[in-house]
Amino acid sequence: MGVWGWYEITDYVSCKAHALKAGDNDDRDLSLFIKPTPDYAWLAGNPLTSGLFNLDGVVECEFEASHDLDLDSILVNLRYLISKGELTLIGTWSIDKSHYASGGSISSPGGSASLGKTELHPLSAIIVDPETSLPVKNAEIFLFGEDSEAHWYDPQRPSSVPHTKENRILDTMIRFPPSPEDDMRPTQSVITYLDRSATKSLSIVPNGPEYFSKIYITTGDGDGYFHASLVLEHDSSTQHVYFGIFSSAPHPLYGSSLYGSSIGSSTQWTIHRADLGTALSFINKKFQAGVPPARVRTYIENNQRFWDVICFGNKGASWIIANVTIDGFLEKYKEFYGKLSLVDFDTYLDGGVRLWTGIWQQIQEPNAFLSNYLFEDFLSQVQMLSDNGVPLSRFKTYVQNGQRRWAGICSGGNIERRFYPDMSFDQFKIRWGEYYGKYCLIDIQTYIESGQRRWAGLWERSDAANRIVWGYNLEAFIKEIQNTSEAGMQLTHLTVYRNV
Repeated sequence: MGVWGWYEITDYVSCKAHALKAGDNDDRDLSLFIKPTPDYAWLAGNPLTSGLFNLDGVVECEFEASHDLDLDSILVNLRYLISKGELTLIGTWSIDKSHYASGGSISSPGGSASLGKTELHPLSAIIVDPETSLPVKNAEIFLFGEDSEAHWYDPQRPSSVPHTKENRILDTMIRFPPSPEDDMRPTQSVITYLDRSATKSLSIVPNGPEYFSKIYITTGDGDGYFHASLVLEHDSSTQHVYFGIFSSAPHPLYGSSLYGSSIGSSTQWTIHRADLGTALSFINKKFQAGVPPARVRTYIENNQRFWDVICFGNKGASWIIANVTIDGFLEKYKEFYGKLSLVDFDTYLDGGVRLWTGIWQQIQEPNAFLSNYLFEDFLSQVQMLSDNGVPLSRFKTYVQNGQRRWAGICSGGNIERRFYPDMSFDQFKIRWGEYYGKYCLIDIQTYIESGQRRWAGLWERSDAANRIVWGYNLEAFIKEIQNTSEAGMQLTHLTVYRNV
């Protein structure tokens, strides 16, 4: 309580801190004591007196809830926050003129702002927003109205708390956890414990390659109170569709595989929707038959990871490495350099960890691997390598730590290739029509940026026959592989995506 009132410094100050203890002050005031993180240690300093800080750098956050709410229940929730690690707290940065920063009460009439301890008073909001690399985030939000009153006849409460009985607002955004795949639909579940808000809106909004929960809640007056948990995750139930690139092949090909069983020819085999063990067994059998792995894609559906593989190419040595970190991937790349060439790769999040899978074949050609570049830096590296006769041949884009990143293989000698990112599908189709018969599409990726699907394509100077299909479900895609193989074309690339 503050006999001499408060000196308001700034309203709606936000800080990050750890909760130490919570309690009540026998006058319906509730207090949460916090230790600000180093970046917010200034919150414990009195800005009116240089070098004066609260005892032990601790800041008291105080509010008075509506008189008809159960204080014991609120206290339980405040004490629970002690175990939640770093919190975000929002309130009015004030100086308690009744208590010294160093401890003890100020008895001088009128108190002292220059010697008083700093507080968040009133405390308006608390946000639990844990950093996580996992695909699910459990967040929590509180918004408090300030319901205290000043009583001229009560010596313990002669002054009003700043902003008492006023409308308090929580206007914030909570970042979604990283998505295992670029186009998984973000979902938000809200579990409300107590809702006495005047207005509220909780929506999902895109921001670049990420999604956020956008939160806007008001108390209306001192009676307002809101407390809810949020579960933020990504829906993996939407079925994938296929985009396939077909090019001229020297021999007729026959069909493909479905759900882990396979058919094919001596020239090419494919397998789809296989678990990793089945895919690796398939690769080993086809390699023994002289058809090495050449393309690999992996994706999640209904929380299960599947693998698609295309086998074709030279009968020499080949190698596949799966589910390794970038360090393990680069180590293998260095080991094989000059002996085997990296021909394809995929990268993905699994259990919150970014993993890599790659295929090497016995091809004697210049070969370079780029990873984890921002776009402009990626383009710069690709241009430098292309100028030295090692053009881009495969690429991927993904989101890492909230930023879109790019990776790629540069190989194939002095061949003209053209790379076009950030296209709408209509723009891609226009480019396809312009290049048809002159350039052959050899790689394509699709991704979500600011809530919109974008496409990136790589073309190679060639007059070979080139065909594409998109939006096919698996059964239709298998049939298309069979039909085009009979016409003398080979599936050279595939990508899977969700029609969202």
